[in-house]
Amino acid sequence: PIIDRFEEKKINRSLAILFLLTLLFLGLVLVASVAVPLIVSQIEALTSAVPRYVKSVSEWLIPLIEKIPELNKARIEEYLAEGFTALGDLPLRFMKSVGGWVVGQLSSFIGIIVAFVNLLIIPVASFYLLKDFDRIVEKINLRIPVRHRDRTKDFLGKVDRALSGFFRGQLTVATIISAILVPGLYVIGTPMGLLIGLCAGAASIVPYLSVVVGFLPALLLTWLHFGDFAHPAMVTL
Repeated sequence: PIIDRFEEKKINRSLAILFLLTLLFLGLVLVASVAVPLIVSQIEALTSAVPRYVKSVSEWLIPLIEKIPELNKARIEEYLAEGFTALGDLPLRFMKSVGGWVVGQLSSFIGIIVAFVNLLIIPVASFYLLKDFDRIVEKINLRIPVRHRDRTKDFLGKVDRALSGFFRGQLTVATIISAILVPGLYVIGTPMGLLIGLCAGAASIVPYLSVVVGFLPALLLTWLHFGDFAHPAMVTL
Protein backbone atom coordinates (compact mmCIF):
# COMPACT_ATOMS: atom_id res chain seq x y z
CA PRO A 1 0.00 0.00 0.00
CA ILE A 2 2.82 2.46 0.78
CA ILE A 3 4.42 1.86 -2.62
CA ASP A 4 1.05 2.29 -4.34
CA ARG A 5 0.56 5.64 -2.60
CA PHE A 6 3.99 6.81 -3.74
CA GLU A 7 3.08 5.78 -7.27
CA GLU A 8 -0.21 7.68 -7.08
CA LYS A 9 1.84 10.80 -6.32
CA LYS A 10 3.75 10.31 -9.60
CA ILE A 11 6.89 8.96 -7.87
CA ASN A 12 8.77 6.28 -9.76
CA ARG A 13 7.86 2.87 -8.31
CA SER A 14 11.43 1.56 -8.33
CA LEU A 15 12.72 4.64 -6.51
CA ALA A 16 9.89 4.36 -3.98
CA ILE A 17 10.76 0.70 -3.30
CA LEU A 18 14.47 1.51 -2.88
CA PHE A 19 13.60 4.35 -0.51
CA LEU A 20 11.28 2.16 1.57
CA LEU A 21 13.75 -0.77 1.80
CA THR A 22 16.58 1.60 2.75
CA LEU A 23 14.40 3.20 5.40
CA LEU A 24 13.46 -0.20 6.85
CA PHE A 25 17.10 -1.32 6.88
CA LEU A 26 18.28 1.85 8.63
CA GLY A 27 15.43 1.53 11.14
CA LEU A 28 16.39 -2.04 11.97
CA VAL A 29 20.06 -1.09 12.38
CA LEU A 30 19.13 1.84 14.63
CA VAL A 31 16.81 -0.23 16.82
CA ALA A 32 19.35 -3.05 17.10
CA SER A 33 22.22 -0.68 17.93
CA VAL A 34 20.19 0.92 20.73
CA ALA A 35 18.18 -2.04 22.06
CA VAL A 36 20.79 -4.83 22.09
CA PRO A 37 23.30 -3.09 24.42
CA LEU A 38 20.47 -2.07 26.76
CA ILE A 39 19.08 -5.60 26.87
CA VAL A 40 22.52 -7.10 27.54
CA SER A 41 23.18 -4.60 30.35
CA GLN A 42 19.79 -5.35 31.92
CA ILE A 43 20.45 -9.09 31.80
CA GLU A 44 23.86 -8.60 33.43
CA ALA A 45 22.30 -6.39 36.12
CA LEU A 46 19.65 -9.06 36.81
CA THR A 47 22.32 -11.76 37.06
CA SER A 48 24.33 -9.72 39.57
CA ALA A 49 21.19 -9.03 41.64
CA VAL A 50 20.22 -12.72 42.00
CA PRO A 51 22.02 -13.16 45.39
CA ARG A 52 20.05 -10.22 46.79
CA TYR A 53 16.81 -11.72 45.50
CA VAL A 54 17.69 -15.05 47.11
CA LYS A 55 18.34 -13.33 50.41
CA SER A 56 15.06 -11.36 50.35
CA VAL A 57 12.99 -14.42 49.46
CA SER A 58 14.75 -16.45 52.13
CA GLU A 59 14.00 -13.79 54.73
CA TRP A 60 10.35 -13.95 53.73
CA LEU A 61 10.08 -17.75 53.59
CA ILE A 62 12.28 -18.83 56.49
CA PRO A 63 9.84 -17.65 59.22
CA LEU A 64 7.13 -19.68 57.50
CA ILE A 65 9.41 -22.69 57.14
CA GLU A 66 10.43 -22.56 60.81
CA LYS A 67 6.81 -23.16 61.75
CA ILE A 68 7.02 -26.59 60.09
CA PRO A 69 9.36 -28.66 62.29
CA GLU A 70 9.75 -31.52 59.80
CA LEU A 71 11.47 -29.30 57.20
CA ASN A 72 15.21 -28.74 57.14
CA LYS A 73 15.87 -25.00 57.17
CA ALA A 74 19.41 -25.23 55.79
CA ARG A 75 18.29 -27.55 53.02
CA ILE A 76 15.47 -25.20 51.99
CA GLU A 77 17.88 -22.25 51.85
CA GLU A 78 20.23 -24.31 49.68
CA TYR A 79 17.43 -25.24 47.28
CA LEU A 80 16.32 -21.60 47.06
CA ALA A 81 19.84 -20.41 46.30
CA GLU A 82 20.30 -23.06 43.60
CA GLY A 83 16.92 -22.34 42.02
CA PHE A 84 17.32 -18.57 41.88
CA THR A 85 20.90 -18.85 40.63
CA ALA A 86 19.72 -21.09 37.79
CA LEU A 87 16.87 -18.72 36.92
CA GLY A 88 19.12 -15.68 37.11
CA ASP A 89 21.73 -17.22 34.83
CA LEU A 90 19.11 -18.36 32.31
CA PRO A 91 18.79 -15.06 30.36
CA LEU A 92 22.57 -14.64 30.22
CA ARG A 93 23.06 -18.24 29.09
CA PHE A 94 20.39 -17.74 26.44
CA MET A 95 22.10 -14.62 25.08
CA LYS A 96 25.47 -16.37 25.10
CA SER A 97 23.99 -19.38 23.30
CA VAL A 98 22.43 -17.17 20.63
CA GLY A 99 25.64 -15.18 20.26
CA GLY A 100 27.70 -18.38 20.08
CA TRP A 101 25.39 -19.83 17.45
CA VAL A 102 25.64 -16.67 15.32
CA VAL A 103 29.42 -16.58 15.64
CA GLY A 104 29.60 -20.29 14.84
CA GLN A 105 27.46 -19.84 11.75
CA LEU A 106 29.57 -16.95 10.52
CA SER A 107 32.92 -18.46 11.46
CA SER A 108 32.86 -21.07 8.72
CA PHE A 109 33.28 -20.33 5.03
CA ILE A 110 29.93 -21.95 4.17
CA GLY A 111 28.19 -19.94 6.90
CA ILE A 112 29.59 -16.69 5.51
CA ILE A 113 28.47 -17.61 1.98
CA VAL A 114 24.95 -18.54 3.18
CA ALA A 115 24.63 -15.32 5.21
CA PHE A 116 25.81 -13.25 2.25
CA VAL A 117 23.41 -14.98 -0.13
CA ASN A 118 20.50 -14.44 2.29
CA LEU A 119 21.37 -10.77 2.71
CA LEU A 120 21.48 -10.46 -1.06
CA ILE A 121 18.37 -12.50 -1.90
CA ILE A 122 15.97 -10.95 0.62
CA PRO A 123 16.18 -7.31 -0.57
CA VAL A 124 16.41 -8.33 -4.25
CA ALA A 125 13.37 -10.62 -3.97
CA SER A 126 11.48 -7.96 -2.01
CA PHE A 127 12.32 -5.33 -4.63
CA TYR A 128 11.09 -7.35 -7.61
CA LEU A 129 8.04 -8.67 -5.77
CA LEU A 130 6.98 -5.13 -4.89
CA LYS A 131 7.81 -3.86 -8.35
CA ASP A 132 5.89 -6.53 -10.26
CA PHE A 133 3.15 -7.28 -7.75
CA ASP A 134 0.34 -5.70 -9.77
CA ARG A 135 1.58 -7.48 -12.89
CA ILE A 136 1.70 -10.82 -11.03
CA VAL A 137 -1.88 -10.34 -9.84
CA GLU A 138 -3.00 -9.48 -13.36
CA LYS A 139 -1.29 -12.56 -14.84
CA ILE A 140 -2.98 -14.79 -12.26
CA ASN A 141 -6.30 -13.11 -13.03
CA LEU A 142 -5.91 -13.84 -16.77
CA ARG A 143 -5.43 -17.54 -16.07
CA ILE A 144 -8.82 -17.83 -14.37
CA PRO A 145 -11.63 -18.85 -16.75
CA VAL A 146 -13.73 -15.85 -17.77
CA ARG A 147 -16.98 -17.31 -16.42
CA HIS A 148 -15.41 -17.72 -12.94
CA ARG A 149 -13.24 -14.60 -12.96
CA ASP A 150 -15.56 -12.13 -11.23
CA ARG A 151 -16.65 -14.60 -8.55
CA THR A 152 -13.06 -15.71 -7.87
CA LYS A 153 -11.79 -12.14 -7.78
CA ASP A 154 -14.54 -11.14 -5.35
CA PHE A 155 -13.84 -14.14 -3.10
CA LEU A 156 -10.06 -13.66 -3.07
CA GLY A 157 -10.55 -9.94 -2.46
CA LYS A 158 -12.61 -10.69 0.66
CA VAL A 159 -9.96 -13.16 1.88
CA ASP A 160 -7.22 -10.60 1.24
CA ARG A 161 -9.04 -7.84 3.13
CA ALA A 162 -9.84 -10.14 6.06
CA LEU A 163 -6.29 -11.51 6.42
CA SER A 164 -4.54 -8.19 5.85
CA GLY A 165 -6.87 -6.47 8.32
CA PHE A 166 -6.23 -9.16 10.92
CA PHE A 167 -2.44 -9.14 10.61
CA ARG A 168 -2.15 -5.37 10.42
CA GLY A 169 -4.44 -5.05 13.42
CA GLN A 170 -2.43 -7.57 15.44
CA LEU A 171 0.86 -5.89 14.53
CA THR A 172 -0.60 -2.49 15.41
CA VAL A 173 -1.77 -3.78 18.80
CA ALA A 174 1.62 -5.43 19.44
CA THR A 175 3.43 -2.18 18.60
CA ILE A 176 1.16 -0.12 20.85
CA ILE A 177 1.53 -2.57 23.75
CA SER A 178 5.35 -2.53 23.43
CA ALA A 179 5.33 1.27 23.20
CA ILE A 180 3.33 1.44 26.46
CA LEU A 181 5.10 -1.32 28.40
CA VAL A 182 8.75 -0.48 27.65
CA PRO A 183 8.71 3.10 29.04
CA GLY A 184 6.19 2.13 31.73
CA LEU A 185 8.34 -0.69 33.11
CA TYR A 186 11.42 1.52 32.80
CA VAL A 187 9.79 4.27 34.89
CA ILE A 188 8.66 1.73 37.50
CA GLY A 189 12.19 0.27 37.60
CA THR A 190 11.36 -3.32 36.66
CA PRO A 191 14.51 -5.37 35.95
CA MET A 192 14.79 -6.32 32.27
CA GLY A 193 11.87 -3.99 31.54
CA LEU A 194 12.99 -3.40 27.95
CA LEU A 195 13.18 -7.10 27.05
CA ILE A 196 9.97 -7.95 28.90
CA GLY A 197 8.09 -5.09 27.22
CA LEU A 198 9.25 -6.09 23.74
CA CYS A 199 8.51 -9.78 24.32
CA ALA A 200 5.08 -9.03 25.80
CA GLY A 201 4.21 -6.84 22.82
CA ALA A 202 5.27 -9.51 20.33
CA ALA A 203 3.51 -12.23 22.31
CA SER A 204 0.23 -10.28 22.31
CA ILE A 205 -0.28 -11.52 18.74
CA VAL A 206 -1.22 -14.84 20.40
CA PRO A 207 -4.16 -14.37 22.82
CA TYR A 208 -3.19 -14.51 26.53
CA LEU A 209 0.47 -15.35 25.79
CA SER A 210 1.54 -11.84 26.79
CA VAL A 211 0.31 -12.57 30.33
CA VAL A 212 2.76 -15.48 30.63
CA VAL A 213 5.63 -13.80 28.77
CA GLY A 214 5.19 -10.26 30.07
CA PHE A 215 2.90 -9.71 33.03
CA LEU A 216 3.98 -12.56 35.34
CA PRO A 217 7.77 -12.07 34.88
CA ALA A 218 7.39 -8.28 35.30
CA LEU A 219 5.31 -8.76 38.46
CA LEU A 220 7.74 -11.28 39.98
CA LEU A 221 10.93 -9.35 39.13
CA THR A 222 9.46 -6.06 40.37
CA TRP A 223 8.48 -7.64 43.68
CA LEU A 224 11.90 -9.25 44.07
CA HIS A 225 13.68 -6.01 43.20
CA PHE A 226 11.76 -3.66 45.48
CA GLY A 227 10.44 -6.07 48.11
CA ASP A 228 7.12 -4.25 48.52
CA PHE A 229 3.64 -4.43 47.05
CA ALA A 230 3.38 -0.84 45.79
CA HIS A 231 5.61 -1.32 42.76
CA PRO A 232 3.99 -4.63 41.68
CA ALA A 233 0.63 -2.83 42.00
CA MET A 234 1.96 -0.21 39.56
CA VAL A 235 2.88 -3.02 37.13
CA THR A 236 -0.64 -4.41 37.45
CA LEU A 237 -2.16 -1.00 36.72
